[in-house]
Amino acid sequence: MNKERIIKGFSLIELLIVVAILGVVASMGAYGWQRFVANSNLRTTARNIAADIAFYRQQAFGKGIAHTITLDVAQNKYTINNTDGLVIPKVLSDSDFGVGMVLSSVTFPDNQITIQSRGLMGTGSITITNSRGSSAVITVSSAGRTSLQFTMQ
Repeated sequence: MNKERIIKGFSLIELLIVVAILGVVASMGAYGWQRFVANSNLRTTARNIAADIAFYRQQAFGKGIAHTITLDVAQNKYTINNTDGLVIPKVLSDSDFGVGMVLSSVTFPDNQITIQSRGLMGTGSITITNSRGSSAVITVSSAGRTSLQFTMQ
């Protein structure tokens, strides 16, 4: 009598091929994920800075207290001051802003945004870049309107 053997399961070669394919797919996914996270952090950082400008403009207008936002490109930070003596430092390299954020250029006079007590301010722009080479430009009008423009890599 001739009995046929039924083989169940996978061979070692088949298993290794599947593991290799999964490794390639995972490495491609990891690269895309890193790119997504870096660009997402850039968007968040730019929006946070624009929100700070809008918030302190509102504070100046509502409470009648002038504010100054000093942008320090060399130290990668900005500081918020008001006439009551409030000083709030914000550093872009902190984990709050995401890793790799750089304050690359500022076009405001004396690198300062002066928000008058009526809410008016000077015009200019702030450029932020990340480790991937993507950039965000925050443009501020004299009426205090901010606009964001992103260039993603």
